[in-house]
Amino acid sequence: MSRYEEADLSLLKTIPIEKRKSKVRVEDFLKIPGSRGAAPAPAGTQLSPEAEDSLRQLVKAICTAKAAGRTIGFMMGGHVVKTGVSPAVIELMKAGFVTVAGMPGSTAIHDFEIAMWGRTSEPVEDVLDSGEFGMACEPARLMNHAIRKGRENAEGLGEALGRFLTENHARYSERSILASAYSLGIPATVHVTIGADVIHMHPECDGASLGELSHRDFKIFVAALKKLGGGVLVNIGSAVVMPEVFLKAVSILRNQGIDLTEMVTANLDRIAHYRPTKNVVERPVSKSGKGLFIQGEHEVLVPLLCSRVLEYFSEKRHAG
Repeated sequence: MSRYEEADLSLLKTIPIEKRKSKVRVEDFLKIPGSRGAAPAPAGTQLSPEAEDSLRQLVKAICTAKAAGRTIGFMMGGHVVKTGVSPAVIELMKAGFVTVAGMPGSTAIHDFEIAMWGRTSEPVEDVLDSGEFGMACEPARLMNHAIRKGRENAEGLGEALGRFLTENHARYSERSILASAYSLGIPATVHVTIGADVIHMHPECDGASLGELSHRDFKIFVAALKKLGGGVLVNIGSAVVMPEVFLKAVSILRNQGIDLTEMVTANLDRIAHYRPTKNVVERPVSKSGKGLFIQGEHEVLVPLLCSRVLEYFSEKRHAG
């Protein structure tokens, strides 16, 4: 028993999610024309010459990795969901261009809320003073239930959430990275910082289950990178958590004698943050491989990457 006082989370006053304001709605998500159609690049898209060159290199590396059966890992911050470009990532998953998808807890929450209710992302400034920030009861109740069930099933966190969405026929599951990964048999791993996500604020949160499943996901993520030599690792918008997770994964794999030579890493974001630059673009490939930074908005870069990968691979397949 701790000698220190603990907050009593059972005293929280929650609100139903239908009364919570949300800034992001599924109706605003990227539209993919046709089955397996390439995601359209936004009208008037223009990248800098440096970004264009790096994007060409990344597209070629992804298609080469797929042809060689190597790992293609995507790590994604919450803004991948909040900017509505999840459908482009899902399209790449369906086409076999993503072999593992890693994300922090915030991304999983946004993805889960979109799948279940078709909206997410609170206006924090509007509700923090009233104490209503993070107090929607349904996301916390259902996600924490799925996490506890996942512990019983010895699943990872992403797998447990994907299973819940799939088995409960979430209304917008086709827009969900977690549900799509579960249906496709692709590991989607969730790496949490306890206390950083709104579902941790609620009394239903079980720290033992949360920690066990997230730690299992770390081990699943590391195992999924065993074929990263000659493969590709893309970080989209995770400024801290996923770059740190990736660096530790690289250390484990090299410690175990796994060959990671000639991997290509890339960071896609509007600005160059410290950790993605060091832990994704520079350190892992300092002696072998290549690191790329492609600067731009998610709304531009992610659908553009999707469309060019699908087009490049189709052209090469028909040419061959």
